[in-house]
This record gives sequence, C-alpha cells and structure tokens, in this order.
Amino acid sequence: MAYKDPAKEKAYKKEWWEDNKERINAKLRDRRKENPEEFHTKDKEAYERRDKEKRKATQEIWYIAHFEEVAANKKRYALEHPEMMRACKRKWNKEHPDIKNASTQRHRARKAGLLATLTAEQWLAILVAYKFRCAYCGKKFKKLTKDHVVPVVLGGGTVCWNIVPACMPCNSSKGGRDALIIPPIRLMF
Repeated sequence: MAYKDPAKEKAYKKEWWEDNKERINAKLRDRRKENPEEFHTKDKEAYERRDKEKRKATQEIWYIAHFEEVAANKKRYALEHPEMMRACKRKWNKEHPDIKNASTQRHRARKAGLLATLTAEQWLAILVAYKFRCAYCGKKFKKLTKDHVVPVVLGGGTVCWNIVPACMPCNSSKGGRDALIIPPIRLMF
C-alpha cells in the first residue's frame, strides 16, 4: 500500500511490524536452524559490503564531538586501574624500545627548548651510512645508541646532523662533553 504522506506510511509499517513480529521472528529462527551457514555467510557479506569509509568518517565525527567525554573516561579508567595501566605501559615499552628511546630523546630536547626532528627512517639511514659501526671506535656492535655530537646539555638538538651511532662504552665515556673526535660522516638531510 503506497502512501503519499511519508509519516502515514511509516506509521503503517511500524504497526504492521508490531502485529507480525512474532510470526516473522519464528520463521527466521526456523530458517537459521535449518541452514546456519547460509545466514552466517550472508551476514558476513552484508557487513563487508557496507561502506567502510562512511563508517570510519562517522566514528571520527562522533569522536571529535565527544572528545572531552572520551578523555575524561580514559582518565577515570586510568585512575581506577593504576596497576594495569603500569603493566600495559611496561609491556609496550619492552616491545617498542626504539620508539620509547626516540620519544625520550625528543622529550629531553623539547624540554631544553631545542629541535627534535629525528625520525626512525633518518636513524636507519645514519646506521647504514656508518655500516652499523660505532662512529668513534669503528667497532661493530649488536646494539648502538644514538649519540649527540653536541650534547643536549650544551645545546645540541635531536636532529639528523647532530646524531651518530655509538657503542655504550664510547657514549658513556663521552658523557655530556663535546666529542674529542668529530665523526667523519654526518648526514645533513
């Protein structure tokens, strides 16, 4: 039955659904029991066909509109579960030592009011340029640290032209002083 007035049509459909809900649900239950695989694949295909971009945009809009509420909920959860949050943070730091180290170095540089623009790709390029060897002693080590040629305490930022790979003994012996020997290769990109 077609209605010219959309409100009347909506009311009719709602009334029809209420009158026939039990009968329709019973038929669907019977069909699902007979052939559950058909319904599972249909549901999955329907889900995959939906516009994922549209759903993502809708979620982003909701998040922006409710940002303060989400932040308050996260803060409240963190305060209510401090042991779990510390455990999660320790686990993440253990699984991502390079990211944690880079974050710490950027934080130190920003705190001192210095540039902090070194990326993971630049650090890898620096390691390749030095052939994964210490810039001061030239030995190959399994683990090399990022050494500031001009230390952070003396105004050297965490930027590609101020970072060289160094082994722990060389980096520790240099400490917060300027390098006695300036490494030959310094990337300027």
